[in-house]
Amino acid sequence: MNREEPKFRCGTGKAMEKIAADLNLRIESGMQDWSYEVADEKDFEKYLIHYDKLNNDDEKFVLMEILIQSATEQTKVSDFDNCWIELRNRIISDFEIHKYTVYYWCLFDNENLEDCWTITPYIRELWRKKYYSENTNIISSSELAELITDDLLNYGLIELKNKDEVKKITKEKIDVRKSLGDYS
Repeated sequence: MNREEPKFRCGTGKAMEKIAADLNLRIESGMQDWSYEVADEKDFEKYLIHYDKLNNDDEKFVLMEILIQSATEQTKVSDFDNCWIELRNRIISDFEIHKYTVYYWCLFDNENLEDCWTITPYIRELWRKKYYSENTNIISSSELAELITDDLLNYGLIELKNKDEVKKITKEKIDVRKSLGDYS
């Protein structure tokens, strides 16, 4: 799977000031992670409604960071799930705007999903599917095996300690199916 970091992007001061004014959010000098600091899980719906009204890519970028943080802070699984359903389609629709944010939340340098944010497995799946759909001709057996193995892990069907063995067996099975002409 392509884990190459996309071009760095961060929120502009102008976009942050506009979003802060529109949503009545505090903004002070020295707030390094402003979009994460001001996010409030109770205001997810308000943020979402405002996002749908935006036409400016910089403002969408900033507000998506707030939305993702707000979703991650949900305390009930059902609330988180509802937030993710709403976010997923918007991220896919505006993927080029949010590519760096998605990459950031994938937290690829940490294989242990228990040490990641709640949203990380969902964001990783979105990244994989988006990358795979755009690059269907270049995915290798190993990358496909990794996708399948990560999905099995995310759904609790295998344990982390068995991941490498499952990936190896899955790759072997894919290679056999390719040799039989089942996959190109």
